[in-house]
Amino acid sequence: MPAPKKKATSFSISERADELLGKLAEYHGVKRTAVVEMLIRAEARKLALE
Repeated sequence: MPAPKKKATSFSISERADELLGKLAEYHGVKRTAVVEMLIRAEARKLALE
């Protein structure tokens, strides 16, 4: 099965959000990008958008 396509993005976040993102990534043992992906998908499921 081929890997999912990736889309390059660029956005700015606050220093506090950046700190928390780093802590979440460390806690879960994944990259920061993976945390963003997890949170987006979790919120979409919660709102029945997925």
